[in-house]
Amino acid sequence: MPKLEGWQIATYYGPAREVGGDFYAFVELSRGRLGLIVGDATGHGMPAALVMATTRGMLRAVVQSLESPGEVLARVNEALAAEIPPSTFITCFYSILDPESGRFIYANSSHNLPCRRHDDQADELRARGMPLGLMPGTEYEEKEALLEVGDSVLL
Repeated sequence: MPKLEGWQIATYYGPAREVGGDFYAFVELSRGRLGLIVGDATGHGMPAALVMATTRGMLRAVVQSLESPGEVLARVNEALAAEIPPSTFITCFYSILDPESGRFIYANSSHNLPCRRHDDQADELRARGMPLGLMPGTEYEEKEALLEVGDSVLL
């Protein structure tokens, strides 16, 4: 678990079986920023876990060389589209948090929408994009939110 001064991070993971396609990861980035990844590969059990492990490894490698969450998802999509079976895909939300400024940049490949609580209101963090591995050449919309003291985000 990453430790960020002034920030609180909590996780929970409960697979439907011994292994599955759901995953999350934290990636330490330059300038003290933190990459947050949440995703799910189609299916259950070992086949989904193998696709998940491949995707997670690709994401971890690509985030080190690209600054843009949308570009990261596009690059991983290209690699997965060539490697995984046609009926398989991955939904994924990738964001970068700058803990100094509260800047939260994100892109989404059709994963469940994260919710932000801000000023006692809840809003969805929407960004358009197809699931990973379905169609080569897909672009991923990138959005930004500012997280302030008292805000929370549920991924």
